[in-house]
Order: sequence, then C-alpha cells, then structure tokens
Amino acid sequence: MSLLRPRSQRLSTITLSASLLLVLSSAATVAIASEPLQLRTDRTEVRGTREVESGNYQAGIQKLQATLKRTSKAHGRAPILNNLCVAYIATQDLDNAFDYCEQAVQNGRNLSVAYNNRGVLRVVTGQPGEGIADLHIANIYSNDFGVAKSNLARLAD
Repeated sequence: MSLLRPRSQRLSTITLSASLLLVLSSAATVAIASEPLQLRTDRTEVRGTREVESGNYQAGIQKLQATLKRTSKAHGRAPILNNLCVAYIATQDLDNAFDYCEQAVQNGRNLSVAYNNRGVLRVVTGQPGEGIADLHIANIYSNDFGVAKSNLARLAD
C-alpha cells in the first residue's frame, strides 16, 4: 500500500486566526491580524494530513512523524515536511515549525507550498522582509497556487 495518494480536490487552506496571529506576532506585524494569512497543506495526501486539515493537530503530528520515520526518498518526504510545518505553526510550537518549514524548503520539492508556509511563519514571527521574500518565491514556483499571491496582497494593504 502506498503512503502517498494524490488528492483530486483542491488544496486545503488553513487560515491563521486573528488570535493566533496576535500570539505569534511582534508589535510590527500585529496589523496583519485583521487579514489572516493562509497556510497550505501539500497536494499529496499522507497519513495525518486529514487530521491537520480538520484541526486535530496533535493526532496529525503523531501520524506524520511516524510516516516520516518510514520515508527516505525526497519526493515522499516533501508532503510530510510541509504538513508538519503547518501543524507546528498552528500549535504555536515555533522551534519545530521553523525546523520543519526549513526542511521542507531544503527538500526542493513542492516549493510553492514550502515557501508560502515558511514565509507566513517568518512574517508572523517578526521577520517580515524574509517572509515577503519567501512569498514572492512561492509565487514564482506556483502554477495555480493563489495563496502566496493572496498573502502578498494582504500584506500590501
């Protein structure tokens, strides 16, 4: 049985709530709370993805971690790393969020998702310049990935 299944429906978007943005934001970025930024789970569904998308982050993290331990190829690791990045941001575990977001970018696959999520994390943790740069890169790698473009527009307001 394959651990990876492409999803036919559109990507799931996880919107950071205003309260989460306020918790994660420095004084310089609090203004973005009125227009929440969006995170994205990966196109490829792996064990734990549905839990993350439904807000059951701890169960999702456990399943994703178990799957990651059994997955060695870069193409198989990319969706797991992207989804762990999202889950750790949502649970406000910033050390793990930075680690998995960075690993997702370094993996070199599904880069529109990886750069978008790392960009959002950087913006809401007080690194707006680096975050906006990541969102621009996500937009370059995107074919039909409008979330990075939408996040950039929200930051421009």
